[in-house]
Amino acid sequence: MYFQKKEYSKALSDYSQQVRLNPNSSVFESMGDVYVEMGDSAKAVESYTESINQNPKKASVYVSRAWEYLKLNSIDSALIDCNMTILLLSDDANKRPVLLESAYGMRGSIFSRRGKYDRAYDDYSSAIGINATNSITYNLRGWMAVCLGEYGKSIIDFETALQLNPKDDLAYRRLAWVMATCPVAKYRNGQKALENAKKAYDLTAWKDLLNLTTIAAAYAEIGDFEQAVTWEQKAENEGLKNQDLKDSQARLELYKQKKPFRLAMPKAN
Repeated sequence: MYFQKKEYSKALSDYSQQVRLNPNSSVFESMGDVYVEMGDSAKAVESYTESINQNPKKASVYVSRAWEYLKLNSIDSALIDCNMTILLLSDDANKRPVLLESAYGMRGSIFSRRGKYDRAYDDYSSAIGINATNSITYNLRGWMAVCLGEYGKSIIDFETALQLNPKDDLAYRRLAWVMATCPVAKYRNGQKALENAKKAYDLTAWKDLLNLTTIAAAYAEIGDFEQAVTWEQKAENEGLKNQDLKDSQARLELYKQKKPFRLAMPKAN
């Protein structure tokens, strides 16, 4: 009751009393959920761990704890919890499909962070096999396809994401980026890249600076290097930082030389 009312201190007090009377997995899980809402990931992990100690086969708690581990940058621990969730649910994927989809998606993101793009791609594919209506997963898998040099597959995934969610600005930007910069000529389409990049730009109310660099790349692909320079400089002037700024400066030099930017083909394993 207190949890639904967002009276989290009272909810914790109530759950603490229940723990004293009858400590069990569900109560500790509920305490963890409260700490999540309060933004205390460390306390949430402690409560979820107590819940798991009470019931080591409760998949939902492993998923919840994995999310909190990620917030704490405890990547190895999050990976272990994802693996455990998948193991617990592997015999009956239909029993808790939402949890299994979440575990595969989370593990895919971990593999992506670590540069294991093939394993990330496979996990996103498993998540899509469970739920083929989640545009976010297609978007994520599409980017892994780009990282693997599977550009045709990436375009299909980004287009599928947009069919599922026509307001997915990130899918528009990534699709535009591939169409403008792909090293394989048959996948490039400068005019469509420009259209998609501008849609992404409009959907983010002109606030995502990477959309500006994508528009620049699209202009370069259609041979309008004056506009490419203008948009790339606009992105830099409006606040690109760190590696994004360094990458932008390198592309800007290309455009000044009237050369389009091309993605580097991934190295063969």
